[in-house]
Amino acid sequence: MTQTVQDNNPCEDNCELNNASNIEELMEIGNSDRVSKQRDTREYRLYRKEQRNSGLKYVTNKEITVEGRKSTPFSNCRAKCMNKVDVDLQNKLFKMYWSMQDYNRRVAYISGLITVGSKQRNRKRCDTPEKSKPREKVYNYFIPKQGEHQSVCKGCFLKVFGETAKFIRCIVVRKVNSPVSRCSPDKRGQRTPKNRLPPAVIKDITDHIKKLPAYESHYCGKETNKKYLPSYFTLQRAYDEYTKSVNNPVSRYVYQKYFKLSGIKVKSPKKDTCTQCDQLKIQLTNNNCSEDQRIQLINQQTQHHNDSEEAYQSKRNDILSISDNTHVIEFDL
Repeated sequence: MTQTVQDNNPCEDNCELNNASNIEELMEIGNSDRVSKQRDTREYRLYRKEQRNSGLKYVTNKEITVEGRKSTPFSNCRAKCMNKVDVDLQNKLFKMYWSMQDYNRRVAYISGLITVGSKQRNRKRCDTPEKSKPREKVYNYFIPKQGEHQSVCKGCFLKVFGETAKFIRCIVVRKVNSPVSRCSPDKRGQRTPKNRLPPAVIKDITDHIKKLPAYESHYCGKETNKKYLPSYFTLQRAYDEYTKSVNNPVSRYVYQKYFKLSGIKVKSPKKDTCTQCDQLKIQLTNNNCSEDQRIQLINQQTQHHNDSEEAYQSKRNDILSISDNTHVIEFDL
């Protein structure tokens, strides 16, 4: 009796990240702060983890290609597993198992299909005692079939789910050492790093950056949300003011990291800014401004933005009306 098992791919229908171009983009995403020692980005590491937990092909950080998992046909074993599990059930279990796409869920599922019991009999297999196997536990493997658990051998159990013997061995060891015979969730990567900055320190940095005299480009407001510091205001000057405002300042490198995340540029924009917008913004940031004055300034700012948008819309309409008999001349006052 022979079995023909299809090469299953749990995510072959909707896995767009398998394209080589997408993989290269993930490897290039992010700045130098988010690149590991192996020169791969955080996005690509997350993508590689998803591929691994989905049973798909991926490349390690050492440039080693790991092929995708496959459900292989059964062999003739003493437990006669070929007569217990048909091909359709094997393919169904394989797809269901790797569709979990989560390490802890896979461990919990496999752990529930393995039972640990004590050795019932002790048979001496050789005359020399040093060659005997001091096995104290017996492990039984089961496959869910029609609402019941069907016993199979370990080799066929691995072939159904496409798992490795090391993965099963780790689950068995964790289950035996557990007082309740259950595998606890994976604790790797859950500990808080010792060098992580407290939230209060990060708040002091971001609050100081928000107080910097940054302005937006008046004529590029719809093209970008970037803010700019005056030409005389540099990053070093901003850091010097920060060190004077707190008791325990961070290093310049850490300050520069959050400064870049804020989107502020230490250079003048390529296009001019609006003097009236800058004046209104400075007046609104004044703490001595009363509530009535603040409302009046906000109304002036809103009216100024509406007038600006109306002028731009008129300009766009004039450009659309260009023809052989009509010409549009633009100039700045």
